[in-house]
Amino acid sequence: MAEPKRLIKNSDIWYFRRKVPKDIIATFGKREIKHSLQTSILSKAKSQFAEDWVKYEKIFEQHRKLIAGDTSTLTLKDVQILAERYVDKYL
Repeated sequence: MAEPKRLIKNSDIWYFRRKVPKDIIATFGKREIKHSLQTSILSKAKSQFAEDWVKYEKIFEQHRKLIAGDTSTLTLKDVQILAERYVDKYL
């Protein structure tokens, strides 16, 4: 079975890997996202990969709105996450 090129296997565990779009690196705080999908089963990894891809698309869109000055769609949780990332990176 073919593997998506952003789905990486290290030892027996599958990992999600995705570049952060250049236009939001400053607010996102990273150039790349990589994390364990916590499974060694390819079919489960593909399913989790798809869910994570959609999740990050939404997060990227929120960052674009933040950059554009539109904060009307940010929730309190979004603000907390952004604040934590700022503190981790700059303080």
